[in-house]
Amino acid sequence: MRLTVCGDCYAEDADRAAGLERLRAVAARVGASVRLVDCLDACDTANVLVVQRPGESPVWLGWVLGADVLADVAAWLTSGGPLPDILDLHRVTAPGLRKAQWAGE
Repeated sequence: MRLTVCGDCYAEDADRAAGLERLRAVAARVGASVRLVDCLDACDTANVLVVQRPGESPVWLGWVLGADVLADVAAWLTSGGPLPDILDLHRVTAPGLRKAQWAGE
């Protein structure tokens, strides 16, 4: 499993840096790698996290702010189950897919 994190989102202040450290701790517990990239081009939904589980499509989550959301992410990753409803509220469309949708209109 890989977690891709928008570095621009998490670089803005100390609270976000602490959130990144909590995310890294969760990843370590579930055997996931964390990949920090410069920008995921979804700034309107910062903080952005992309979860790629083996054999599944990536799940893009936005507004991953604060300990409560990180706890929900941790519980989901630990359970290995489907995306829970509470995190479905954080699901966002990948920027490339949004652009393709707009081009088709």
